[in-house]
Amino acid sequence: MLPDICALADQFLIAFPNINTLLHQDTAQLVDDSDPAKALFKTLRGQIPSDAEEILFKAAHLESRQLQYQKAVQRLADRATHAQLLEDMMKVKLLANEKHKSNSILKSSGDVLKQKISDLSAKREALLAELKQVEETLSQVQQEESQLPETIKTLEQERNIQARKAL
Repeated sequence: MLPDICALADQFLIAFPNINTLLHQDTAQLVDDSDPAKALFKTLRGQIPSDAEEILFKAAHLESRQLQYQKAVQRLADRATHAQLLEDMMKVKLLANEKHKSNSILKSSGDVLKQKISDLSAKREALLAELKQVEETLSQVQQEESQLPETIKTLEQERNIQARKAL
């Protein structure tokens, strides 16, 4: 019995790389590769034992499922693409909403700035008017100041004349 197990282990080690390769192979490739098996099954049907025919039938069955498999793969790809498109559309919508909000903020701040400019212009006009009045008053006061020595001299002369008359 031990030699049988060793023989099976040896057979497994020989077959394992082939089986491992098949297990890691793309399923679509396996379906595509079943064409020769399907043709062989059709020619050997009824001429070989039922066990072998069952194995060949599984290969032929795999071939018959190729279209269904490809459609399923396409549906999955379509769903993934659709999900990506929805995600991209949501990103674009969010970006558009952000731009709209920014635009609204800028427009409203533009109105606020225009009002500030208007208020400051009015204040400047009022200050310029007040400055003009202050300058006129200052000019008058300076003119009066410049005339003060002359007025003092005239008053002193009049006083001196009055004092002489009084003497």
